[in-house]
Amino acid sequence: MNPDLLTAREREVLQLAYVLGSCSRRPLAEHLGVSRWTIDQHFMSIGRKLGTPAGEQALSAALELGIIEAAGRARVMVQMRRLRQQDR
Repeated sequence: MNPDLLTAREREVLQLAYVLGSCSRRPLAEHLGVSRWTIDQHFMSIGRKLGTPAGEQALSAALELGIIEAAGRARVMVQMRRLRQQDR
């Protein structure tokens, strides 16, 4: 298990999954502007690198390893609200 092997994008996917409270492909894909297939590929890669099944277990492992921060959730939520307001 080597968390340093995760790319910045893989960490971004994990952080967003944590913020959204879900590893569901559709909302992640919509927020990141990619396909659901791409999200699947990211989670498969993350799972391989962390030695866990893809999805929720990978997210839990990332939190335990400190790859993503629980404290970052509030900051990201504020940023997402600002982006939504700009889209209006």
